[in-house]
Amino acid sequence: MKENGTEMHAVVCEVQRELFTLICEQGEVHAKLRGSFYKENSIFPVVGDKVLICVNQSGYSIIEKVFERKSKFSRTDFSGHLAGVGKSTLLNAIAGEELMRVSEIRENDSKGRHTTTHRQLMMHFQI
Repeated sequence: MKENGTEMHAVVCEVQRELFTLICEQGEVHAKLRGSFYKENSIFPVVGDKVLICVNQSGYSIIEKVFERKSKFSRTDFSGHLAGVGKSTLLNAIAGEELMRVSEIRENDSKGRHTTTHRQLMMHFQI
């Protein structure tokens, strides 16, 4: 455990560049990677990963470790697809509501626009 902080488990729910939004027992927290993380690790946290964090009440918490990925849930990852092909539109259609902002199709070439600029975990439950 780090000085001035409490270690706890969390789940990555959003990644924007080098800033991570996590869910833990304290609720939603924002975190960055520990400085030496880049040298010591080849696996970096992605949306859905469980991590160990050092909670900092007065600033960004620090991600100390990424736990082994053992998911029993089905994941659909749209991130590898080209910009402007309708990934956010498809997600909104599956959810039945607007979860992600979308832009109009360009009139001059009928192609989509690059609108989504971050990764985010979206939970969809069917009952």
